[in-house]
Amino acid sequence: MYDPTIHARTLARHFLPGDFVADPSLLNKDNRQAVIDSAAEIGRNGFATVSFLNSKLRGKHIHQVTDIAQLLVLRHVSKNIRYITGAKQDDRQFLIECIRTMLREGTAYRVYKFDIKSFYENANIPGILDRLRNDEGFSGQSAVALSTFFAIAKAHGVSGLPRGLGLSATLAEYLLRPFDEYISNVAHVWFYARFVDDIFIVTSGREDRTAFENDAKAALPEGLVFNSKSLVRDFDGYDKAITGLAHSIDFLGYRFNVDRPVRSGGAVMRAVTLDIAPSKVRKIKTRVAKALTQFSKDGNYIDLRSRCRLITGNFNFVDRATGVRRVSGIHFNYPLIDVGSSKALDDLDKFFRNVVMSPHPLNKLRPGLSKQQRRELVRLSFRGGHQQRRFYSFSPVRLAELVAVWRHA
Repeated sequence: MYDPTIHARTLARHFLPGDFVADPSLLNKDNRQAVIDSAAEIGRNGFATVSFLNSKLRGKHIHQVTDIAQLLVLRHVSKNIRYITGAKQDDRQFLIECIRTMLREGTAYRVYKFDIKSFYENANIPGILDRLRNDEGFSGQSAVALSTFFAIAKAHGVSGLPRGLGLSATLAEYLLRPFDEYISNVAHVWFYARFVDDIFIVTSGREDRTAFENDAKAALPEGLVFNSKSLVRDFDGYDKAITGLAHSIDFLGYRFNVDRPVRSGGAVMRAVTLDIAPSKVRKIKTRVAKALTQFSKDGNYIDLRSRCRLITGNFNFVDRATGVRRVSGIHFNYPLIDVGSSKALDDLDKFFRNVVMSPHPLNKLRPGLSKQQRRELVRLSFRGGHQQRRFYSFSPVRLAELVAVWRHA
């Protein structure tokens, strides 16, 4: 039976492999027990202080907790919430596959795409805490721990849910569950998906658009609003006289190219092809540019070649927090694109070849390389990296060195 109380035995289960890498002293039984005892004290009396490490990533403030005893308590509380409420984040790839299937329908429909403005920063913490306290399955210890944690976070200038904490991701899902349930049950809604603060809705198109948008806004938890760049697209039903592309919609790093419906074998369906979203193409180009800029500073061709291999190919790495081996790269970040029709891969390959090879005066990124080095680099390609799943292996230390150049890109 699951034990939600905070005590030495339950806290000891929340050590992660990365904890022992970050602090080898935890391998010593006495040292580990001292940390557990400190965490148990927090469980009894709440947080007296919190050790925050603050940084910025892509313009967002990141707040990490560095004290392992404090982390054990936060992990335990997060698990309590997930266990009691079932709050968890959906799988990105599964959502993309579901959306593609839905968009293939040949009938008329309407698509709404919303995202929540500064979701984490604007989350209503008092409202979250009140809901949890009223949940009879949530332990009083956990409620005290959360209340004291967020009081200290606020005193440190942290607004809303601190980005960078697993607890924040859990609470974000918990906060939006009533909104999810409301929208899913609204008349004319055929499909609803949400990934953190990105929302995708398909309706029959027969609802009043303005009223639907206003109702969705009103259903958001207190303090949250949609960004002004929301998207609404109407897809017409079958008309044999009209074919071709109807609309393109970007969601979760993919571009959905949705054709007008056609009749085939007695069924009316739409062709839906997936590509890499233009915003992600720009991000990849920025990484290429940063790799070349770094080469112009240090002249290290081995590093440049390794970075280009990483960008155009795939690699695996060990998640230090969990000890799980993961894969990343052009194929594994975008496994669902339709490679044969991908314009993004061609665009990336053209860009890469031009910045490496073109002697045009406007090419400010062209590296000072020998002819042989240029030829070696242009043999790399995004299309080849995706289709052939080209893998490159680097040690954890080497990988960290290479990606540091574009960590914030």
